[in-house]
Amino acid sequence: MKLKFESVKDEERVNSWNAGSKIRDLGNILSDTNSMVLTYGRLQYLFGEPLYSSDDFENAYDYFILGTDEEGNTYQLTAYSGPTGPAIGGDSDDPKLAEVAEELEKYINAADYVDYDYEGVYYDYDVTVKFGIRDGVPYMEDGEMDEEDFDLSDFE
Repeated sequence: MKLKFESVKDEERVNSWNAGSKIRDLGNILSDTNSMVLTYGRLQYLFGEPLYSSDDFENAYDYFILGTDEEGNTYQLTAYSGPTGPAIGGDSDDPKLAEVAEELEKYINAADYVDYDYEGVYYDYDVTVKFGIRDGVPYMEDGEMDEEDFDLSDFE
């Protein structure tokens, strides 16, 4: 199946999408933590900045991706980083979407990547997380949260 993928950055348009649920993981963070770091660098290389990003490590970014096949059929997908790491999501009730998601994963994994830096917070464990790519080399660091990392404004 030959597909063309593009990032959709129109919030009004993506609000009508059925983001669905996770269809497949992108990489395997348990066996290779660099896969998570490289995936985000590849997504930025292919699609630029995500429509949505956050300092919440379990919700770091979200790309809305439209796949179009040779017949002009379109498929709505998301590439995101959630609690289990990078993944591809969509309407899991559509049997064709699993095949499209597999093609998107191949497309992403074959791409080059860009240098970037991400800083976030893993709230479940009260740690800060920094990862990215510097001069083509992936890195990941974590540290303890300090008072500046806690947003207590909701409790005032």
